[in-house]
Amino acid sequence: MKTLRLVLKKHWYDMIANGDKCEEYRDITPYWRSRFFKEYKKCELRTIVTGDPLTDAIDTCSYCKKMQFRHYDFVTFYMGYAKNRPQMTFPIESITIGIGRKEWGALPYKTFIIKFIK
Repeated sequence: MKTLRLVLKKHWYDMIANGDKCEEYRDITPYWRSRFFKEYKKCELRTIVTGDPLTDAIDTCSYCKKMQFRHYDFVTFYMGYAKNRPQMTFPIESITIGIGRKEWGALPYKTFIIKFIK
């Protein structure tokens, strides 16, 4: 069983703990693409590091269109980086690319959406 581990700020951690939020978002950057896509090294865009979301580029990359997501069974959320930080784990429903909900912290462009089951 494979677990995705994500660090959150207190605000987002508390929303998930209270049951108000059931998705987490990550920008489409080379780092997150390498964590979410299988065979990422074959991507034509992997060497582009601009600091900007690569959402338009990912739509045009012929290899990215065919890439499959890595399979994760669970997501573990940590609040901050302290040694004794709180954590919680949920099963993952899906990981997709799309536009998330603004009230849950998504920006108005495509991101990775990690949906989990509470």
